[in-house]
Amino acid sequence: MEVRAFNKLARRLEDDVHEPIILILYCMPRDRSLWLENNDDNLFLRNCCYWKHVIERPSENKRSFTITVPRAQRFDADAVEHIYKTYRKAALYKAS
Repeated sequence: MEVRAFNKLARRLEDDVHEPIILILYCMPRDRSLWLENNDDNLFLRNCCYWKHVIERPSENKRSFTITVPRAQRFDADAVEHIYKTYRKAALYKAS
């Protein structure tokens, strides 16, 4: 990602923000017509999303910064529950 965008995320850590920073990566199909489909009952995003808890500090790179997002961390209903339970507790603990 562009280092400027990454550093905006990472600087929040330095500002002692109590909320965890969760990056969600959506791997889009090449065909734009397949990106999104919705109707009254469903919303479909093709392919997959992954998540990562960002803990890296700001980078001194000039152009880009690489964040490795583990394939095992698929963003699904179980991940939402895990993120909520795990990082909500951490944020509440830091705030007190």
